[in-house]
Amino acid sequence: MSSKYSSLPDIDTQPDVYETLDSYEDAEVSDDGYPNLEETNEDIVNDKVSVGDAVNKFKESTGENAETDSEMAIRHRKRLYKRAVLDTDEYEIVPRDPELQETPLQKLRRLMFEVHELSEEVEKNKDEVSIHQPPHSAFVSQIA
Repeated sequence: MSSKYSSLPDIDTQPDVYETLDSYEDAEVSDDGYPNLEETNEDIVNDKVSVGDAVNKFKESTGENAETDSEMAIRHRKRLYKRAVLDTDEYEIVPRDPELQETPLQKLRRLMFEVHELSEEVEKNKDEVSIHQPPHSAFVSQIA
């Protein structure tokens, strides 16, 4: 400590003390690596479960989220649409005047709205697709 603080009251000048065990042999640890607890609680089940048994038991479970990839993709698209397009309910019709240019946000909202309408139309007409037309996924992959 510097000499300018030595005369101040309530300054702790003692070295820090950390309480630890004197030797590691005093700490009792069982063969399985868990510390031995002298106090046992009857409400706690202390059965040992192997990792392999746990994996085999829960391997087939799907959990609460049994959603397929396509359902997750649809939900993601809807969320993206809501975030980008539904922030506003006002759409401006901008004339093609060189002085009045569409802002990037307006353009994004307009395009997202048009893409959403088009995808809904494609989904409605999905059953009526002729054999000669390529599938919808081919068009989506070209856009993305």
